[in-house]
Amino acid sequence: MNYSVENPNTTQNTLTGTSAGSIVWSQPLQGSALKLVILYANGYENTTTTAQSITFTKAFTNTPAVLVNTTGMTITVSTTGVTLPTGMTAAATGWIIIAGY
Repeated sequence: MNYSVENPNTTQNTLTGTSAGSIVWSQPLQGSALKLVILYANGYENTTTTAQSITFTKAFTNTPAVLVNTTGMTITVSTTGVTLPTGMTAAATGWIIIAGY
C-alpha cells in the first residue's frame, strides 16, 4: 500500500515577516495518510497586532503534531495551516516540522 505521496517537485513558498525576515516552507509529503510540512524561519518577526498565517498545500484530516519548533515562537496549528504570533519583541530563526494525517 502507498500511504504517502512524496513530491520531489514540491514548491518552496516564502512568507515575508511584517517587520523583518521571512519563513520558507514546503509540504513534501501530501499523501492520503502521512503528511509533512517543513518551515524555516530566517529572522522572522511580526510586531503588528495582525497575525500572519500559512495555508498548507494539502489539508490534514486531523490536527497535526508539531514535531520540532526551534524558533521559540508560539504557533497555532490547525488541519489547514499555521498561525504565527503577533506582537513579537525579537526576530525568530529556526525550524518548524509538522506531521500527521
